[in-house]
Amino acid sequence: MLLASFLPLKVVILLGTETLPVYLPAEWKEIGREILIIALSAAAVGFFLVHLLSQNFIGVITQKASKELLLKNKKIILFENQDEIAASTYQRFSRALSDGVFSVCAFLGLALLYLDIAAILLGYLFLSMVMIFSICRFSQSFHDAVGEDLDKNAKILAAFGFFSAFTFLVSDFILFHPPSVIIAIVSLLLARQLLNRFASLVRDVASLYQQRVRINALFFHGEVLMKGPASADKGIWPLLLPEIRSKWCIEVLSRVAPSYDGATSFEWHHSSNRTAGVIKVVSRSGEHDYLLKLFNEDRKAIAIHESTLLSNAPKGLPVPCFLGTVNVSEFLSLVYRIPKDVNSPKARDVQPRLRDLRDSLLTLEPPETLVHRYRRSKPLLWQRLEPDLFRRLLVAVGSTRQHDGVLRLIDHLPTLKKHLRSLPLTVTNPDFTGANILVGGREDFPLSLNWGRWSLEPLGFGWPVKTGDWRKRDQLHELAPAIEMGASVRASLIDVRVEAAELSALLAALEERCLRHQFVDGLELVGRVIERVDLLVGESIRTELPDRISLINKTSSFGA
Repeated sequence: MLLASFLPLKVVILLGTETLPVYLPAEWKEIGREILIIALSAAAVGFFLVHLLSQNFIGVITQKASKELLLKNKKIILFENQDEIAASTYQRFSRALSDGVFSVCAFLGLALLYLDIAAILLGYLFLSMVMIFSICRFSQSFHDAVGEDLDKNAKILAAFGFFSAFTFLVSDFILFHPPSVIIAIVSLLLARQLLNRFASLVRDVASLYQQRVRINALFFHGEVLMKGPASADKGIWPLLLPEIRSKWCIEVLSRVAPSYDGATSFEWHHSSNRTAGVIKVVSRSGEHDYLLKLFNEDRKAIAIHESTLLSNAPKGLPVPCFLGTVNVSEFLSLVYRIPKDVNSPKARDVQPRLRDLRDSLLTLEPPETLVHRYRRSKPLLWQRLEPDLFRRLLVAVGSTRQHDGVLRLIDHLPTLKKHLRSLPLTVTNPDFTGANILVGGREDFPLSLNWGRWSLEPLGFGWPVKTGDWRKRDQLHELAPAIEMGASVRASLIDVRVEAAELSALLAALEERCLRHQFVDGLELVGRVIERVDLLVGESIRTELPDRISLINKTSSFGA
């Protein structure tokens, strides 16, 4: 590949001059300019073809060798895509070996051609490694920064090494006694390839080391795949330890809670939130305590999504008072103020409290700014419903009636979307669970702690819909009185058809079943969806019929 890249440059140089450069060998000058150009061009293409054939040959050998190793180990499937991982590991290992051999040979050749540049590169690599390892030993943040983007950092070090060699070469030609131009060019190209291969060697070895547990389990008889727990000294967990959390909690509260006057304890707060650690700060006096949710770095998007809603929350949203978002090191912390006497509901009170939360969301009118931002970012229910989603149900049909029902559902998709678009939007939250609820305070109304997966959807979305013997367990019948009660508070609910809201709830449940491949349960919902469509279409016809008759009478009168 080096020759295939280098020779076209020589051809361009020859095309731009009438005479051959003086540094070319005398044998080449005897060939003639035109023939030399053709020969070098053909050689460049030939070397490139040899490179491609070599790469393909390496790929074939790698696949075959990795499969043979897996067969000899006689192990069961350990994880997904293990054949592809085994092939890439084998190829990476062989590439690391070849890079190491090439680096040694290239350095020896460079030492024979141009000893000074070889010494410069050796000194640069030695000093770079000593400095990096020394800083990493004393600075964990620098160690993490180097490891997180090792590929980029290795390329940067290789580039600096090349320019160090280049700078020395220029200085040698100006101030000292340089070798011939051909030797200088070959040495410079060799130095570039040596540094690139050495950087590739570092990246491959680091990658193999990071995957050592999987590699050992794949290729060695005596090794099994051990999945250890997450390290306790990484991420947010060191900050949540009792002896440390009080420090950053005090700093955070001093920035967003002006009324904070000290705390008696900093307690771990149990919740079902798997994306954050929650700390309850018990204040010394006053009527309020505080909750601080600390999100790991890979959960930052969820934290930002939750704060987007709470910063533009509709009035009456069942959530503790949101004080703001604060950076704690590289993590995000969301801060809430809660009443003193709130606690989790008892087991017998969970379902009524969940019902109160669902009912309260129906009465909230989302702010226009929030609606615009959401609709520009994410698809709503009617935008996600496509024929291909419902065609998946056909794999589970057991009768002609079910088959015809699915086809009829697909035919009615334009009508379904029309009715969904006519419904007002509501805030939905799939994380309404007993562990996330607080009750108490003056109003004794339940508050939900987790809003990281909120969405805006048509009215009825997310309402509990059951399958099987749904007439005994289903809660869809509770949607109508909830809408009727909400209409007294929210004007946009006054003219809503209950059948349309039920259609939204059923289609949301059907979408969920299809995405989870629960096709048998999904087929049970198809008939109920069709029933609502028939009711809505029939009502639409009855509404439009008087208008059509009036239009016909007017037309007849005009004709007469």
